[in-house]
Amino acid sequence: STQSTWAMQPDFELESPLEFVALVVDDVSMNRVLLGDQLRALGARVVEAQDGIEAIERCREAVPDLILMDDYMPRMTGTEAVRRLRGTPEFENIMIVGISATALVEDQERFLQSGLDALYIKPFRKENLHEVLQKYRQRRLGDPQGTGTTLDE
Repeated sequence: STQSTWAMQPDFELESPLEFVALVVDDVSMNRVLLGDQLRALGARVVEAQDGIEAIERCREAVPDLILMDDYMPRMTGTEAVRRLRGTPEFENIMIVGISATALVEDQERFLQSGLDALYIKPFRKENLHEVLQKYRQRRLGDPQGTGTTLDE
């Protein structure tokens, strides 16, 4: 499949390299590896977690700039982890993007309403990552609160 190769060879470039810390949260190790490789190729330092509890622990160790979070995971879902992060002052402004495989609209809405900045339905493609990083760049460089901008328009 092409999915295993795109992670190693990004076919787009940001206007200038970004140095940032990305936390990738997914209970499936291959998903973490593929997304982590793509992010590293774009200048990120990647931290991984396999569930919501680990995600919160990683944030306490070092606050990431961007979190890419799956929803359905053992021990603690992405929905619950996002709610807890948003309820903690030092984490409330982190850009958090949900990546979910669910086809159920109610579950998508619940995840989005937990405090996500955007939600993508799997498969998460390189074009989606490009959108996320461009929006992250805009927020970081010119629009610190990300006011008036959404990723899923």
